[in-house]
Amino acid sequence: MPAHRVGTLTAPKLIQDLAEVEDLYTLYRQARWLTPDTTLRDTLEEMAAEEARSAHAIRRIIGTMDSYVTDRPS
Repeated sequence: MPAHRVGTLTAPKLIQDLAEVEDLYTLYRQARWLTPDTTLRDTLEEMAAEEARSAHAIRRIIGTMDSYVTDRPS
């Protein structure tokens, strides 16, 4: 999970969080394939799935923010 940052929710912060989450997802998936321990593989798979869900949620929030900004009348 990305480090907690105090302050206003902004697109740049969310984009940074998304990058961190996607990096974690990749690392967990790579580690899963490298470990011979089945219990650890299952745990890593669960962690990767959680990061994928987080990335999806962040993308939805960014999309909502984007549509709010671009849909406002000038």
